Amino acid sequence: MKKYLYSFMRVALLCPFLLMLSSHLLAQTTVTIGPGADWTDVMLYRNNSNTSIANTNYYNQARNLASAWTVNGQQTFWRTLFKFNLSNIPSGSTITSATLYLYSDPTATGNSGTTNNQLSGSNAIYFEKVVSNWGETSVTWNNQPGTTTSGRIWQGPSTSTTENIQVNVTSFVQDWVNAPSTNYGMRMALENEVHFRGRSYGSEEHTNTTIRPKLVVTYTSPSGLTFTQETDQLFQHLNKTPITTGILYDRVVPFTRLDLFGQPLQLNTADREYFRQAYSELRGATYGTSSLLSTEAVDQKIRESLNSGTVPIGLIAYKFNQIDTMSIQHNLLYQSNGLLYDSNPRSRSPYWEKKAVVLAALTGSVKAGVVNFRISPDLVANNLGLGINYVQIDFGNGAVNYSVGQQFSVSLTTGGVRTIRYTVYFNNNTQVTTYSTLTVASSSAATMAENAPCGEAARPIESDIPFRGYDESVAIRGVGDLTYYYKDCNTEVLNKPVIILDGFDPGDDRKGIDIYDEDLLYDNRTKNFGRTLRDAGYDVIILNFPENKYIPADKRNAYGGADFIERSAMVLVKLIREINKDLTDKGSTEQLIIMGPSMGGLISRYALAYMEQMSSQNPGDATWNHRTKLWISFDSPHLGANIPIGDQYFLDYFATKADNDGAKDGKKKLDTPAARQMLVHHYSTNSQTPQAHAFRQTLLNNFVSVGNYPSQLRKIAIANGSQNGILNNSPCQKAFTMDVATGRGAPARTFLTILYRPWVAFASVATSKVHFTPNYGGICEVFDGRFLLNSSTKYASSNGASVGYDTAPGGTYNTQEQLSVQGTGKDTWIKMMHAKFYSVVATHSFIPTTSALAYNKPNHNLAENLSVKNLVCTGETPFNAYYAPANNQEHVELTVANVNFAINEILGNLTPPTVVYNASIQGPGNLCTNSTYQLANLPTGATVTWSAGGSIAITGSNTANPVNVTTAGNGAGALTASITSSCGSGTVTRNIITGPLSRQTGNIVLNNYNIGQSSSNSYYVPDNICTNSYYQMNLSYSDIYGNQSGPYSSDIWFEVDEGNGYVVSTLGNNSFEISVNNSSFIGTIQIPVRIRNQCNVFGDPLYVYVYFQPCWGPYSYAVSPNPAGDEIVVAYHQGEEETLIDDEKAKPFEVVLYNDKGKAVSQAQNVGRANKLVLNTRNLPNGMYILHITDEEETIKKQILIKHE
Repeated sequence: MKKYLYSFMRVALLCPFLLMLSSHLLAQTTVTIGPGADWTDVMLYRNNSNTSIANTNYYNQARNLASAWTVNGQQTFWRTLFKFNLSNIPSGSTITSATLYLYSDPTATGNSGTTNNQLSGSNAIYFEKVVSNWGETSVTWNNQPGTTTSGRIWQGPSTSTTENIQVNVTSFVQDWVNAPSTNYGMRMALENEVHFRGRSYGSEEHTNTTIRPKLVVTYTSPSGLTFTQETDQLFQHLNKTPITTGILYDRVVPFTRLDLFGQPLQLNTADREYFRQAYSELRGATYGTSSLLSTEAVDQKIRESLNSGTVPIGLIAYKFNQIDTMSIQHNLLYQSNGLLYDSNPRSRSPYWEKKAVVLAALTGSVKAGVVNFRISPDLVANNLGLGINYVQIDFGNGAVNYSVGQQFSVSLTTGGVRTIRYTVYFNNNTQVTTYSTLTVASSSAATMAENAPCGEAARPIESDIPFRGYDESVAIRGVGDLTYYYKDCNTEVLNKPVIILDGFDPGDDRKGIDIYDEDLLYDNRTKNFGRTLRDAGYDVIILNFPENKYIPADKRNAYGGADFIERSAMVLVKLIREINKDLTDKGSTEQLIIMGPSMGGLISRYALAYMEQMSSQNPGDATWNHRTKLWISFDSPHLGANIPIGDQYFLDYFATKADNDGAKDGKKKLDTPAARQMLVHHYSTNSQTPQAHAFRQTLLNNFVSVGNYPSQLRKIAIANGSQNGILNNSPCQKAFTMDVATGRGAPARTFLTILYRPWVAFASVATSKVHFTPNYGGICEVFDGRFLLNSSTKYASSNGASVGYDTAPGGTYNTQEQLSVQGTGKDTWIKMMHAKFYSVVATHSFIPTTSALAYNKPNHNLAENLSVKNLVCTGETPFNAYYAPANNQEHVELTVANVNFAINEILGNLTPPTVVYNASIQGPGNLCTNSTYQLANLPTGATVTWSAGGSIAITGSNTANPVNVTTAGNGAGALTASITSSCGSGTVTRNIITGPLSRQTGNIVLNNYNIGQSSSNSYYVPDNICTNSYYQMNLSYSDIYGNQSGPYSSDIWFEVDEGNGYVVSTLGNNSFEISVNNSSFIGTIQIPVRIRNQCNVFGDPLYVYVYFQPCWGPYSYAVSPNPAGDEIVVAYHQGEEETLIDDEKAKPFEVVLYNDKGKAVSQAQNVGRANKLVLNTRNLPNGMYILHITDEEETIKKQILIKHE
């Protein structure tokens, strides 16, 4: 407890200084916008007796009104528009508060529309954002802009006629600062525009300047400085000489908390990401030039080692300085004007010297088996002034000593996360022990049974044609590597090649062998698509794109697996020409098959189209003939790819503000050429509406320049997104929440983590919320983040005619899951900061279905249901065939269904277009004499041939559209349109009724009882109706083809005739009410019901029989079932209570059942006053019966229908 209280006191003692320091780091600004160039208000006025008023502009009025009144007895209304120029508030600012001050005119009294009044009720008002532009001197009541109710602000009723109000419009101003193009101002209007209520305030033109309105905005400007730059400003006056190591750890955000690593009860286990972050922090904390490598150089060294087949082990043995957290209390440092200064004199140095020793195997995972390792000298960072004799390493199978630079092999036979123990022996006889983890991946059954690559694995290939990137100064040649899997590994002869390309893979984490062993698995990972191809006689070649060449002029590497698509395409061109030459030299005429998953589909699309263009320009050069018979595009982003813009803002924010390596790695991937070319919405545009990087339009232009799509082959597409329009997640749904804490349970805080949050005992260093984009033109917050005292909020909108990209049907990707795992899991880069992710929605739409199918309908809805048509038939895709599932799947997931589709195409079993005609025959369902019928939505270029049967016939041409049809008798007819098009044939049929309608021609439904089609013209209602009530008849009809007409239908009419003793009331079309004239009547009423069709012709009547009887007394009898089969149960009810239970007594009663001849056919008495009687009706014929129930007071009659199944 003492230790905890001491820590808390240290924080409390720092509060006065740190509050001032906080204001230095992130100052707030308050501006007042009042009458003048930055303020606009206009009154809108309407008078019902003078229409010209509503067309008149009232920009120079003294008052701003929201009122409804009468003038000379005529209705009058007022509203007010406001608009503010916010351009002086920096973009990206956080609005702390925005208050609109409106002042009443103290001289305005009495009851009128120009004062605050609520004679007829509440004068509450709404402020709503305006959604379109307007002019101060041209806007009128009649041309006033629209508003949105979304986020509107309510201001309650006034408390006096001269009340001044302050309106919190912070949300509006924040929205306008985030998206200046949407700043059309706002409108003030009554909540309910009912006469004799109003609000009145001085306008910018009021002669009394003290009551003119104003808007007061307080905001925090976005800081353009990194964390290190901000802290260097704080420390600029400090003498750096006492920083003995030249490294001040407080200059960086201590995500890895190296100051605590390896200390008792603290973290002592690293991994690849921890090592990279720790290394980067030490480099960033160094004053002057650091001997440590840049993050890019570290990654290059790691890749070079991994590419050579060796896992590098990195080693950090470093000392550094850190500010004493009690330096101000102990008068070692002091503050002035928010900056730190050295105290003079002082008793000791304000800097601690600490050291950390960290080792880790620098790879995410290895496959089970024998693995090569090496303590890489290039990745050893040691400033301790001590030599390293050797490192003792134990992988769990015994400790062995290794020297720096020594390569060694370890057998790792079992999968799982393995902890590696290191003990570093220094030349001063000291030693330090630390740990790291390494994931060992078990091979799947399909992989374990697979042959190793045949021939040379990862054979390099370099394009012949250099390409200069859009932002590069020189053109360079692309590179790739090839992994071969021949059909016959013994002969290693290429006969029937299938080329499979790698997709987006920055850093080349996925090698050719990985693509074959892992990415080609399907059917619950029990089968391998490559093996399936080889079993079918094909040779498989994997084209991978490794890290590319260094470009000296631009001082950077080309990006390999995320390089410019055109440069990678030139590598494929080289491979195609190389293979074709090999086949030609052997006398083979075999043609190629190329499969491009994901970005590989774009690479192969460009390469094939480019070769066709070159072939047409060089007709005598056969080497440009790609000789490809089938191109398979597999969930490729032909219309663009999507990473949620909220995720992108998240990475950008924490990469920039927190200088975090994990976030910077993610941002670096977003900034690769290929990502800029493919993403439909890129964070760098800072656009609220989806806007791509400029690279994307250049790519699209380059596609067009080579013909857009190849044409001299068969093209098929596979999509992983739903073709049924099923969404991924919900619009504006939260994708995740992140919180990074240094609070209770977290390690001790550093000097600066105390500085930044002194008033909170256990603080959050960073928080963030990410949401998906909206649908159909909506706007929602997609990112809200805070790091120390800096914050940022971003909004996004969507196309008004479409769902947003995040939720669109499409192949999914798990970006949010990766962010959360990297933040809290085994690869975390915030080991010591207690990062927590909540409400994580793992996946989002990555490749929209319409993108994978290259759907070319202009301005289409991303959620359009494509299953109702075939895009090949409609010409809305460049592909000759395609496959898309009903439900969304993981991006480039191989399934049994899509593999079978691909294999059939590869084997020459071409997939014919599934003809889906969304056409329909329009015309009357009841044909009177003759009419025309038209086939709507006939596909372009298709023809139709008509045929008719049954009671209808075609007159005139049977190929015209519309077609003339006439009756050929009474009954049912079928009109069929046979459609012929370039991609297949199909038929559409319309069933038509001619002549009168009756029970004989269709089904009649009465009060949910299906009377059914029958030759009988009688129907007995099974219910018994009380004479003091009424019987309601709701009727509907469906013909033999299911064409229906129900209550309130205007196509078919029922008519119910009145008769002796009852009255018919019409409640609406096909709904009637029957009541008897005599409340004592007992018996059956016959009600004729007729159907009148569209031709105004009546069919034969249906006679409906309804049994009426008086209902009186506090008791009743329940009879069931009705209709009855083998028995009838009569149960006694006492008043409104439930049926008596078995041991309760009923009054004496008897029952007699009479047939339609009046003969008693069954009877019984409730002997012993039983409360139930059962009559056996098993042997009675079907028909209508009358049941008499007689007790000591009355006889009750009920109509019973006996119907044996």
